[in-house]
Amino acid sequence: MKVKLTIVLIFFAFSSIFSACLPHGNRGIYDDSGIKASDRLEQIISALDNKNADEIIAMFSVQALREAPNIEDGIEYLFSFVPEKIVSWEKVAGSSSSSNDYGIRTAGSSYWFYVYTENDKYLFFLKEYTIDTENPENIGLYMLQVIKAEDKETQFDGGGPNTRCAGIYMPPGGAIDE
Repeated sequence: MKVKLTIVLIFFAFSSIFSACLPHGNRGIYDDSGIKASDRLEQIISALDNKNADEIIAMFSVQALREAPNIEDGIEYLFSFVPEKIVSWEKVAGSSSSSNDYGIRTAGSSYWFYVYTENDKYLFFLKEYTIDTENPENIGLYMLQVIKAEDKETQFDGGGPNTRCAGIYMPPGGAIDE
């Protein structure tokens, strides 16, 4: 009996020690940001294929829409820039972050995907906030960038200082290849 009790106590001691090593706010939480990002991409693809501007607008957070210079122009740019039906996509990379600071929880993600039409390959970059208990208006898509995959080296910095914006990223001048 003492041996079983000792084993159980050792098990609980190790469990406590290892769970204390997890980052604050992430104890026992499964990170499903990749699944959420893939689901969001599917929604974007559906809205693009159906040319449904209202669906695209509804994906953005209230805060992003407030900060976006002109979401309607961005949507028209997307519809013109990706005129063909999308046939497939693949996840390239992504990251997520979350925090729990004395009960104020936030979580967000940044993911990019290659998206294919019959004739072109695009890079889609999504920045989204999925939890914000202090500012719920932040929850939703914050940024969407769509560029030709071949322009990745010159037009993509992962939502960094050169391309970060609220709403839909358009390259300077909003040029569309005709």
